[in-house]
Amino acid sequence: MGKAGTKKETKLEKAQKLILELLTKRKVMCLEELEAELLAYGISSRTGRDARKQLESRLSYDWCQGRKTVALITE
Repeated sequence: MGKAGTKKETKLEKAQKLILELLTKRKVMCLEELEAELLAYGISSRTGRDARKQLESRLSYDWCQGRKTVALITE
């Protein structure tokens, strides 16, 4: 029997989940580091960028020592 009715996670969904996990653990990351982590998990820069765009309302961007940083918005 197959896995009828089970939905396979898309790369975009995987990227969003990973971004949220990483930022929950580390609070703030340089964008370059985040992209490197995603690449290590087989997620392209473009998919990572698309995932960040969909998570836009939950992310905050800033600059630290000339590097762009990203963090989860805490309420």
